[in-house]
This record gives sequence, structure tokens and C-alpha cells, in this order.
Amino acid sequence: MKGLLLKDLYMMKSYLKAYLFLIPVFWILGSFSEDSLFLTVYSCLLTAMIPISLQTYDEKEHWSCYSCTLPYSSGQLVSVKYLLNLMTMLLNFTMILLGQLIRTLCVSEFNLQELSLLLIPELFISVLPTVFILPIIFKFGAEKSQLANIILAVLIGVVFGGMTIAEDSIGTETVISKVLQNPAVFTAIALAGIVILYGISWQISMKIYARKEFH
Repeated sequence: MKGLLLKDLYMMKSYLKAYLFLIPVFWILGSFSEDSLFLTVYSCLLTAMIPISLQTYDEKEHWSCYSCTLPYSSGQLVSVKYLLNLMTMLLNFTMILLGQLIRTLCVSEFNLQELSLLLIPELFISVLPTVFILPIIFKFGAEKSQLANIILAVLIGVVFGGMTIAEDSIGTETVISKVLQNPAVFTAIALAGIVILYGISWQISMKIYARKEFH
């Protein structure tokens, strides 16, 4: 598994240089901008697309055929993409949280509970592409999964557009105050939902890949 992770990290360095440049830029801008939500969401989206982009490059280079000659199981070949997503997501959220902590301490009174609740939607954004698109890529290939990418992008846009409209009509403070009435319940349900979706997607991808034949 260590070898597979190293292989993907080397591919990131070779093929995803734009990602490696843009993501830190959004970290920095998000720490000083008043509209930090958009910037941090964008870094989450870019981070979430890393395993999908790497799988696309794997397919172009016929990695699946070559990997059959290596001592790795189909489960390991699938799991490395999910593990890479978790690793990059953890790094991304660590930097986002650090930037937001600095910004919060500079402009207002620090509220860790409120900050953690605001990060929950960004956590969903970080896992949605992996959860929904990776199984489709493993099943149909990168080229045929382009429609899924478009649908997911539209869905994310609609959700965040609806959130923006709701904030404008109801008020951000009102929305947050309602959520803060039961913060533990909200956080537990959100995290449980993410873990369940992630686990289901992971299992589906492994079953799909195990049944595939490569020539």
C-alpha cells in the first residue's frame, strides 16, 4: 500500500502541479478575505478532485493492466484512492482551520463551536466527488463518467446557491443560532452521514473493480 501511495504522490507532482499551486493560494486568500467561504469551498473541491484526476490518468496510461502483474489486490488498488482523498482532505482542513482561527482571532471573538459547524458543509464538499464519481469511473471509465461530473457540479452549485439565498432571506446569524440549539446532534448526524456514505462508496468501488477484467 505504501508503494501505491508513493506512486500517486509522484503522479500528483508530475500531473497536478496546478492543483498543488492553487490550493495553498486559496488557503492564504481565505485567511484574509471576508468572503472566505467561497475560497475555502474551492480548495475543498480541488482537493476532492485529486483522486478522480489521478484515476483518470491511470486509465489513460493503462495502469489497471500493468497493476495485474504487481502483488496488489483489487481492494488495495481501489483503497489507495480513498486513502489519498482522506489524507489530502485532512491536510486541507488543517490549513483551512488554521487560517480561519487566525482570521477569527483578528476580527472577532473566537467561537470554536460555531467555526466547527460552518466547516461541516465543506466536509461534505470534500467527500462528495469521491463518494459519487469514483464508483462510476471504476464501473464505466473516465470518459463515460463526464456526465456524472457535470451533474455533481450542478448539484453543488444549486445547494450552495440555495444556502446563499436562505442566508440572505433569513439571516446567517438566525440560521447558525438555530443549528447551535442542538450543535452536538447536528454534528453527530452530519459526521455519521459522511462516514456511512464514504464506507458504502468504498465497498461498492472494491466490488466493481474486483469483477472487472483487464486486457
